[in-house]
Amino acid sequence: MYSFQDCIHFLASVRKFHREPIIILIERVQRFLYPLLLVFGNVRLQPAPKHENPVLASRKAKLALYQQSPFEKTIYLDCDICLLSPIYEVFDYLDEVDLLITEDVQPAIAKAANLLRVKQDILSTLQSVGLPLRNEN
Repeated sequence: MYSFQDCIHFLASVRKFHREPIIILIERVQRFLYPLLLVFGNVRLQPAPKHENPVLASRKAKLALYQQSPFEKTIYLDCDICLLSPIYEVFDYLDEVDLLITEDVQPAIAKAANLLRVKQDILSTLQSVGLPLRNEN
């Protein structure tokens, strides 16, 4: 259900500012929920590329968007993004360059609260799954 919830929040935040067409590469969302995603208008649902390795599947999905995009300009946004303001300038930048990369707003992994879906200490949680991280305060 997280994938579906992420899609709903993402679509709601984008539609608050933009009407451009959106392609959602979808996986692990039950088909009966698709109409709830399409209600946002100008949305196309396409199956995401599959791979047994979820990280590689994600990378293949990103590449597929650029290879198969029917649009003049394509902007890839993860579904866990929430727009807080319009991004017209991103479209404008794409008139000048073919590829844009944004800076990570939280480059310190120990402070990256977005990695967890619940409120808890990030560093100790990541250490508990075997990541060799130190507290660098």
